Amino acid sequence: MLTVTGLSVRYGPIKAVRDVTFTCGTGETIAIVGPNGAGKSSILNAIAGALRSGVSGEVRLESQRVSGLTPERTVKAGIALVPEGRRILSSLTVSENLRLAMGNRSRHDRAGSRRDLDEMLSRFPVLARLAARHAGTLSGGEQQQLAIARAMLSRPRVLLLDEPSLGLAPVVVNEVFNALSQLRAREISIVLVEQMALRAIAFADRGFLLRHGQIEATTGVGDGEQLIAAYFNAEVGQADVGTS
Repeated sequence: MLTVTGLSVRYGPIKAVRDVTFTCGTGETIAIVGPNGAGKSSILNAIAGALRSGVSGEVRLESQRVSGLTPERTVKAGIALVPEGRRILSSLTVSENLRLAMGNRSRHDRAGSRRDLDEMLSRFPVLARLAARHAGTLSGGEQQQLAIARAMLSRPRVLLLDEPSLGLAPVVVNEVFNALSQLRAREISIVLVEQMALRAIAFADRGFLLRHGQIEATTGVGDGEQLIAAYFNAEVGQADVGTS
């Protein structure tokens, strides 16, 4: 579904991402983990078109080249980003946030829009209950669910998630990952950047360990803990594997 080839990101003289190549199959979830400053968010922003200056390499969605597209055109192509910090529109209600996500749809697709909105409210019942509340009054976990639902209303084939557990209590993190598990059932491809390394690797079908802007190791189901431990040069039980 998604093919990233030779992706590099430069901020002036600093090369934050160096020749990164990976694929994400249809319905597959991959996790990108690593320390702060490794280049994880830069990869997602470059794929989503939120970062274009200083970016080289190629991104393809199936056979379509999406490299260099604006964020709006990238969304229309089928890639949606849930950014770090959520970035919901706090002065608008939950309902208004969700409806804005469907603003580029045709007026003739009202039935489809209504159906999609009802599905998101069913998957995230807290949003249905708080639909009239201003989004800025929601808890961190509620805002994260709103951000995910908003991205899903663009009907993506690939969902990019940047640190969905950031700043959330453990019980709320569980709620967010439960919501993501439901999305996997729809065979949506997910690229997950996550500070909770072990949890991300356990959740994903495959994982990539990123350091200094380069992929240093890959992992599949069952061997995540060993590779994480080796990466941090410590026993799994002693390593600070929650660091992003």
